[in-house]
Amino acid sequence: MVDFFSEKIIQTYEMMIVRHGFMMVGDPFSGKTRVLEVLAETLNLLMDRGYDDENVNKVWFRVINPKAITMGQLFGQFDPVSHEWTDGIVANTFREYAADQTDIKKWVIFDGPIDTLWIESMNTVLDDNKKLCLMSGEIIQLSNVMSLIFECRDLSQASPATVSRCGMIYLEPASLGWEPVLQSWCNTLPDALSNEHGKLIMALFHWALPVAITFVRKHCKEPVSLQDSNLARSLMNLVEILMKDIPEEDNKYMKSWLISSFLFSMVWSVGACVDTDSRVKFDAFFKDLMAGKIEEHPIPSLVGKIEAPIPNEGLIYDYLFERKGRGNWLPWTKTIKEGVSGGKGQRISDIIVPTMDTARYSHLMEIMFNNNKSLLFVGPTGTGKSVYIKEKLMNGINRDAYIPAFVNFSAQTSANQTQASMEAIYPAAVLKLVCHSCFFKMISSRKVKK
Repeated sequence: MVDFFSEKIIQTYEMMIVRHGFMMVGDPFSGKTRVLEVLAETLNLLMDRGYDDENVNKVWFRVINPKAITMGQLFGQFDPVSHEWTDGIVANTFREYAADQTDIKKWVIFDGPIDTLWIESMNTVLDDNKKLCLMSGEIIQLSNVMSLIFECRDLSQASPATVSRCGMIYLEPASLGWEPVLQSWCNTLPDALSNEHGKLIMALFHWALPVAITFVRKHCKEPVSLQDSNLARSLMNLVEILMKDIPEEDNKYMKSWLISSFLFSMVWSVGACVDTDSRVKFDAFFKDLMAGKIEEHPIPSLVGKIEAPIPNEGLIYDYLFERKGRGNWLPWTKTIKEGVSGGKGQRISDIIVPTMDTARYSHLMEIMFNNNKSLLFVGPTGTGKSVYIKEKLMNGINRDAYIPAFVNFSAQTSANQTQASMEAIYPAAVLKLVCHSCFFKMISSRKVKK
């Protein structure tokens, strides 16, 4: 708990008392969803403990993504053939909550972009009369314990009519920062790391992460803009993956392995989000940081001398860390398997020649898959993103544990089409999602629940 977070919880509670409709505006990682969840849990807890106040009661809430479905599915629509009216999600939710006569607080949370296509239909609800008017002619009156909450990144598409009807609470990621995320993550680490090496982990993050993020922002080009908290979280995921299978008994090389794993994770989290030219700049900066040549950010005393630093030959992106002895850095080229993939009669376009890129991206994909972490491939068209992904999914994973499914996306793809495609591939559960567009590829994996 930090001051910024508690302040926003209080602001949300006070806004909820004076207005039945308000918006929580801010970039991702600013804590919008968590503020609402903590506030709801707090009110439930106060009620369970017998706290007597007219504005304290139990909370029900339902989250709706308004842009994931059509307008008809959201508010309701007439069938084009039979002309029968079918209620939408908003109509059903409002009717259910309005019909309940208890004093339980009821929140309807719209978590998604705000634009004029759907928000204008809410203007009558946000007025003082609090009535939802449907195309069927039905009018649903909101009760006094209902609140409409909108979570959005910005209000660039919202009309003045809508904005003037709502209260505003602004949250920004910079105010929250990445340190609360780090503290929470440290609480989840195994005892072998958190007890003996907890202070070392904190020292490493505070030494390298802020200056590395600042360098990337000022001197490097990022194809996709990322929040500081997102970079920090990516770093934590990699450190956790690399250190999780170490035996808990005392290990004389634990400190050296932890530091080297952190350095490798820095390269493929903070340093992985920049373009090719910027990688050369980040390489020079990171080598100076490891050598203690940056006077403003000397190596902390807890870290001491780095026993297994990344070699100076080539770029820092050219090496894979192995836990051998004090730590060994292996060039990616040493991990390349001889020969080319593909058999007799295969098309030339399907044949993959192993390179340093195929080796390192396959390795990163594999450790992410095995630990159920999401992965994003970014780059211009024709750089091999789809090829790397398909090769790994079709030939490099345990087919007893995973089933790959390839779904193409475009600007015109609807939620219904996506659901139908996934159900056609594997009706019971979607295990792999590969989003193809002209600019990015996204993979998320889940293990089969048998």
